Amino acid sequence: MQCHLGPKTMHVPGLVVRSFYTATNGTPLAAVDEFVSGHNSPLSARWGGWYVTGHSVDPHLGNLTGNTPEHPQATNTSPRLQDLFDTSVYLAPDSDIVGLLVLEHQVRMQNLITRAGYETRYAIDREISRTGSPEWPRQRIAAARDLLLEYLLFRNEAPLLGAVQGTSSFTVDFPKPGPRDSSGRSLRQFDLQSRLFKYPCSYLIYSPSFDALPAEMRNYLWGRLGKILTGQDRTPPFDTMAIDDRQNVLQILRETKPEFTAWLDQNQKVALK
Repeated sequence: MQCHLGPKTMHVPGLVVRSFYTATNGTPLAAVDEFVSGHNSPLSARWGGWYVTGHSVDPHLGNLTGNTPEHPQATNTSPRLQDLFDTSVYLAPDSDIVGLLVLEHQVRMQNLITRAGYETRYAIDREISRTGSPEWPRQRIAAARDLLLEYLLFRNEAPLLGAVQGTSSFTVDFPKPGPRDSSGRSLRQFDLQSRLFKYPCSYLIYSPSFDALPAEMRNYLWGRLGKILTGQDRTPPFDTMAIDDRQNVLQILRETKPEFTAWLDQNQKVALK
């Protein structure tokens, strides 16, 4: 667990994606300090040491190799990473840039879900054992909730500088599972112009790990999420969420996330009017 339980995973067992300045023989020369697993890192810091296929307006570190350990940032494209191995022996010749964007979003989102569950169970245990002040468990759960919501709603997403285009069928295949609302909208639909997804709410809200969060955490989440999406909560960082994005996400979730819909219907103050 040395690599997968520490600051990079927010101190819970989790997943890690790394970016390194890399020599032509595959040896890491230095870590890219600007990169943190997740959609909050700019493309310019991503995919050092990775084979990447596809196009993006943003420059990135994929397919580049470093020169010397003394100057790892001095990269070159000769020989190209694509020329160093035979892709025909693999299941697919692509390392689709769109799939990599989704992977990095999912890694940090999953770690935040794990952390939210851990923090909630820890707070409940301390409340039962009467350790700390009476307000402490509620505050700890709320803090974990807010970190999860900020990422769930893409408030810290590094913007794309222009169009991103993949090289496989991933861009078409990924949105197919849905679920979709009555207007055909899905949280899995891509934007790929200025941001990753068309509707800024993570599709992992439908995941088994999200549904397995303790009821105390889910109730905290639904309470603040309802206020954010109905415009009652405009505090930072949610004040920058566009009205159309709030309304679209709210309408999609009302038709595709039954537990959230039930919570809204039972709490008329944040119900969609």
